[in-house]
Amino acid sequence: MMTELEYFEHAISLEKYMAQMESNQEKTYAIYEKFELPADPEFIDMLKQQQLKILAITEDWCGDAMMVNPILRKLAELADLEVRCVYRDDNPELMDRYLTDGGKSIPKYIFLSESGGMGAAFAESPADGR
Repeated sequence: MMTELEYFEHAISLEKYMAQMESNQEKTYAIYEKFELPADPEFIDMLKQQQLKILAITEDWCGDAMMVNPILRKLAELADLEVRCVYRDDNPELMDRYLTDGGKSIPKYIFLSESGGMGAAFAESPADGR
């Protein structure tokens, strides 16, 4: 069984993921181009110090991913974070570790420390949020 760090090492960059999208690419880039992060230098500095790696479980047909991934990319660029993506449907073993109420809801974001240990995971919405 692969670790989250091993999945991260084999994953594609968020930039490459966006460049090769087959669904929602135009909308994703429109969000990326128009979205501006609020100025918060203390938060950005804190993120830079953490040196996090972020593993995204995603699919390009997913509307939630279409909204969040380009914003995450902006944040990652500002804070020098490395974000890599795996496709949910191609990675069932990984996805099964991060089910939402038994379902395979995406996107999921797994935050890894500099050493590769899992620090946290973030889901697209709370279980009762839909």
